[in-house]
Amino acid sequence: YKTGTLPSLKTDLMPIFGAAAVMLLAARRRWLPAAIAVVAMLIPTLLVAMLFMAIAVPLVNGNTVTYLTIAFSYLHPGPIGDWLPYLKSLPAVFLSNFLFSNMVVLPLLFCVAMAVALRLRLKALHAPEVAVLIACGAIFLFSNAAPPYYGWQLRGAWIARLYQPAFTAFLMAIARVAQRVAVKGWWRMAVAFSLVVNASVAFGPVLMNPLAALLYQRFYIHSPADSLLINLRRFGRRPLGVCSADHDWDHVPNPNTPWNRPSFMYRYPPR
Repeated sequence: YKTGTLPSLKTDLMPIFGAAAVMLLAARRRWLPAAIAVVAMLIPTLLVAMLFMAIAVPLVNGNTVTYLTIAFSYLHPGPIGDWLPYLKSLPAVFLSNFLFSNMVVLPLLFCVAMAVALRLRLKALHAPEVAVLIACGAIFLFSNAAPPYYGWQLRGAWIARLYQPAFTAFLMAIARVAQRVAVKGWWRMAVAFSLVVNASVAFGPVLMNPLAALLYQRFYIHSPADSLLINLRRFGRRPLGVCSADHDWDHVPNPNTPWNRPSFMYRYPPR
C-alpha cells in the first residue's frame, strides 16, 4: 500500500471476496464459521492500522477519508435536485463499469454465455459466483447512488477498475457453458476471438496497440486517452525495471500536465 492507505474499497479485494464468503456461510446458516471468517479477514487490516499508528501515519487521511465521506453523505443527502442527476446516470454508469472493468471482451462473452445458458436451461452461475456479483453490485450502489459529496469521487465511469473482481464469476459461467457447447463452431470462434483480442490488450504496450490504450484508459480514467501511447513513444517499450539510459526527456514538459483533476474525479467545495 502507498503511504497512508488502509485496505479499502479501492485497494483491497476483501470487500468483494470477503463479503461473498460471509454471504455464502450465512446462507448456509453457518454462523460460527462466518464470524471466524470475519475476524480472520479483519486481522490484516488491524495489523496494518497498528503499523501506521506506530509510524505516526493518521488512519483517516486523504486516501481513506473518501469512504467515510460517502457513508456520511447518506445521513445528510442535501437537496434532492442535486442528487437526481447521479441517480439518473446509474444505468449508463453501470453499463460502462460492467464493460470496461474487464476490458469489454470478457463481459461480452459472459453475456453470450448467459444467453446460451438461458436457452439451454443451464445453470451457469452457482452460489459463489452469485455472491461475488452481489458484492460487486452492493459496492457499485453504495458508491454511485450516494448523495453529492465533496472530494475524491468514487463514482462514475472513470473508475471501473473497482469492479474487476467480477471476472471470476464471468470466467466460471463461460467455462460451464463451454462444457456444453464447445463442439459448436460458432462458440469456438467466439472464444478464440476473445482470446486474441484480450492478448492484444495484455501485450498492447509492446505492440503499441491503440485498442489497448483506449481500454486501459477507460478501465481507469486518470489521464488523457493518448497517455499510454505518448509515454511509450517518449520512454520506449522496455521490460519492467529496464529504464532508459539517457536523460533526453528530463526537462521536456509532460503534455499531460494540464489535465489535472477533472470534475468527475474531484468535486471541490464552493468557495
